[in-house]
Amino acid sequence: MKTKKLLALLLATVMLCGIFAACGKDGDGQTGDGKDTLVVAINGEPTKLTPYLETSGNNTIVEIQILEPLFRMDNEGNVHPLLAESYEYEDESTLVVKLKEGVKFHNGDPLTADEVLYTYRKYAEQPSGATNIAMIDTANSFARDENTVVFKLNYSYGPLIRLMSTTPTCIVSSRAIEELGEDGFSRAPVGTGPYKMDKWESGSSVKLVRNDEYWGTPAVTPNLEFRVIVEATNRCIELETGSIDIAMDVQANDMTRIKENPELTLVQTPGVGVTIARINNFAEPLTDARVRLALMKSIDLDAAVDAVYGGIGKRAWNGTASTIWGYDDTYSKENYSYDLEAAKQLMVDAGYPDGFELTILTSDNSARVLFAEIMQNQWKQLGIETKVQVFEIGTFFEYFRKADYQICMVSLNNDMQDPDNSLMTMFHTDMSEVPVYSRSDVDELLVSGRQETDETRRLEIYKEVQRILQEDVAVLPLAELDVVSATRANVTGFEPMANTTTRFATVGFAAAAE
Repeated sequence: MKTKKLLALLLATVMLCGIFAACGKDGDGQTGDGKDTLVVAINGEPTKLTPYLETSGNNTIVEIQILEPLFRMDNEGNVHPLLAESYEYEDESTLVVKLKEGVKFHNGDPLTADEVLYTYRKYAEQPSGATNIAMIDTANSFARDENTVVFKLNYSYGPLIRLMSTTPTCIVSSRAIEELGEDGFSRAPVGTGPYKMDKWESGSSVKLVRNDEYWGTPAVTPNLEFRVIVEATNRCIELETGSIDIAMDVQANDMTRIKENPELTLVQTPGVGVTIARINNFAEPLTDARVRLALMKSIDLDAAVDAVYGGIGKRAWNGTASTIWGYDDTYSKENYSYDLEAAKQLMVDAGYPDGFELTILTSDNSARVLFAEIMQNQWKQLGIETKVQVFEIGTFFEYFRKADYQICMVSLNNDMQDPDNSLMTMFHTDMSEVPVYSRSDVDELLVSGRQETDETRRLEIYKEVQRILQEDVAVLPLAELDVVSATRANVTGFEPMANTTTRFATVGFAAAAE
């Protein structure tokens, strides 16, 4: 009862501040200027808002306002309870999750253990879900009581709690799914989040309204609108005119005009993606680690990243982004720096003083093509004649899957922010149709890291894996890209996430100057 009274008091305070502009103060997250709608421009329309059916950035950014998973992740990859109150492993095959009490769906139904199990079983029915949550025995998992879920596991999986923080595992209302069907639910999802669906205007916008019965801190702004503006420059123009409050996915060519406008604020957040040149370690002459290191040390990456991405990224030191939990670049920072003379000596030591011929494979992504051409030019200093082959994305992946290349340009995103999600798929011998890297000790370590549930021990394992991969120069890490957005200067409380799970419940408007 005390909790309900407190929430009611907080809600009343927020509503009063929305009425009286004087309540708002700079940076306090209040809608101080009286605006009741936050307008966010995104680069495309969502498709389906049933989270376990389809994952895309524009789906996720809307879904995460309406629906919630058991846990949430911060920008450092650390996991915190959300709908969950706590969790513990009773043994290697049993995870027990205690739910927060008093949480309700937008239709008034209570959040229960059965609702959680319903969601996970629906996810497991999907082809992607059957793979992604294969470690959970959904058929034999059960509700110990109304607020306690017992997940039975087919095998131990260290990143499980991080997996339970991703959007596809957001908890849905079983009654809403059964009444609306999955297609109907996709247009009008029912969750536990701080916002509820209001109106979806196809091709134009998705409008949400504050959930005044929210179990946590109510959203600052009563209304939230996602407006579809495909062209990046048009998003910036709309931001300049004040017709929108936040522009997501700002491009490099618009950054200067935003920085120079005192009415706008540019926001850069390190992302979860990394661009690499993936090396076929079995293709001559790339079988020699000295050759691979020479290629690495002969690229002026700081200059290359600036030329290609124009200030929205930085050079990479590792095959994963630095935002990923467990990231370690100790070895590479000591050995991968640009040093053309050292690179030339490595080529001599490896028996290639006059260089060789090399081919880089890339999709027709303009940034990756440009990066490949920069490497082509810089490797000429080693006597290497490089051919850049550009294919449309479908053909590119045919070559990629068959490992029919010496080097190929790849961008990797890791929304789960766990090393298993990228390192296992990239470097375990059995995870690729045709492996381009293979070491039995790395395979063993990756399996151990996947199975280990103790975070301290997992960290030790992945540091060792990364040291070996960096010593081997298994890939050429190139660039980490930021997530770039922009706001009107009066917007407060905006904290973009490295992945696509930015929440807008804390966002409001500063009070207008008198």
